[in-house]
Amino acid sequence: MQVVKLTPSDPTLVGKYDQVHDNIVVVCDSTVAAFSVRLPDLTMQQNRTFTFYNIYTSGSGNDVTIQPVTGQIIMMNDTSYTLSAGSSKQFQTDSKKRWLY
Repeated sequence: MQVVKLTPSDPTLVGKYDQVHDNIVVVCDSTVAAFSVRLPDLTMQQNRTFTFYNIYTSGSGNDVTIQPVTGQIIMMNDTSYTLSAGSSKQFQTDSKKRWLY
């Protein structure tokens, strides 16, 4: 397992984890503001799990929006997922160019 921390001023996930770990924990600190995170390209992430945590817990509004790269989807047809304050969500790759949760 590898842990990566993202913030509104530094929301880029790609390049912050190594290819050795299959489980990546992504800690999203939206205390200052809401922000968006782009999932990595599925074709480069065989059998990998990303677990996102939004650690902001003081109310609502500072959501983290998780999006796949263009041409890929989350679950059946979703193009984004909203991670509300204090919540978590796990995303896994499959063989059909979609992220499953």
